[in-house]
Amino acid sequence: MSQQMQVIFFEFSESCTRGHVYKLHKCFSSVNAHKYCFANRICEIWNNLPSAVVEAPSANVFIRLLDTVDIVKYCSF
Repeated sequence: MSQQMQVIFFEFSESCTRGHVYKLHKCFSSVNAHKYCFANRICEIWNNLPSAVVEAPSANVFIRLLDTVDIVKYCSF
């Protein structure tokens, strides 16, 4: 991922103490347009996914495993 895209959307975590190794960090923003953008809203959902789903070997396997997870419990409406 390019450095510019990483700064605009999200930052990867450097350490992994729980869950999977592909954790995302929300970028701080005082502007509501960026604070509530798609990339910042999905960080918590992505970080709470099980390792087996995130580390799927292909997109088709990822989608199949994602269908087995109850994502609603991670969403805050």
